[in-house]
Amino acid sequence: MKKIKRVLFLVLVLALTFTFITPGSNTKAAEIKSNPLESPESYIDYLNQFKKQTQTQTRTFSTNTTDTDDENVDEIIDQFSQLSSEKQELFLDILSNTELMALVYAGESDELGEYAEYIQWTESDEPPLISTFASTKTKTISHTGTLGVLGVPITKYKITGKYNYTSSGATSALSTKGEVVYHYNPTIATDLTYYGGYINNKKYYGEVTFYYKVGVGSLGIVQIGNVYLKVSGNHLGKLSGSIKTSVKK
Repeated sequence: MKKIKRVLFLVLVLALTFTFITPGSNTKAAEIKSNPLESPESYIDYLNQFKKQTQTQTRTFSTNTTDTDDENVDEIIDQFSQLSSEKQELFLDILSNTELMALVYAGESDELGEYAEYIQWTESDEPPLISTFASTKTKTISHTGTLGVLGVPITKYKITGKYNYTSSGATSALSTKGEVVYHYNPTIATDLTYYGGYINNKKYYGEVTFYYKVGVGSLGIVQIGNVYLKVSGNHLGKLSGSIKTSVKK
C-alpha cells in the first residue's frame, strides 16, 4: 500500500495535465485532449475508437507476434449501456480513481473498502485442442483472467500453451503465448513482458507476465506492478491455471 501511494504521489506531482490512454497498436500510453471518463457518452465514444483502428490494443505475443482484431467492443458497450445511470457514474468514478485501480491490479482487495463488492477478477479456461500428425501428438491449453467492474469486463488476459505428448505424458514445449485479449481502462497501461514454457516430470508448464502502469499520459511509464498467468498440462489435457497480481518491489 505504501509503495502504491508513493508512486502515485510522484505521478501527481509531475503531471501538470491529466491525460489518458487511448486505443492504438498496443496498450502503451498516448495523450488525447478529452477525458474518456468524463461521462457515459465519452466512455462509449472511447470504446468506439477501438473499432476504428486498423491495429487495436489486442496483441498476441510469441516467437511469431501477430495482431488480431478486437471483436468485444460491441458487447462491452451493450453491457455498460444496460447499467442504470447511477451505476454508470459509479463505474466511471471507479476507473477514474487511480489509487483504487492500482490496488485492484495489485490484488489488494482488502484495501478496496466499500468498492470491493463492485470489482471482481474471474478465471476461466477453454476446452483443449488436440492435433495428431503421424506419430506426433500435440495439445493446446489455455487459461484466462478477466477484471470486471459492476459486471462489465474491462481487461482480459490469456495464456495459451502448446506441447507434444505421448501416452505417458508431455514430451516437449512447442509455444507459450501471452495475450491482452482486450483492455478498456484508460487509467492503466498494460502489456506483455515475459513468456515461457518448459517440461518437468512429464508435465508442461507455461508462464506469462504483464506489467501494469499508471496511465497518466506519457507518465504511464511509472510501473506499479505485474500480472502473472500460469497454465499446466499433461497427456490428459489441462491440469491447472491461475492468475495473480503483485506490486512491483
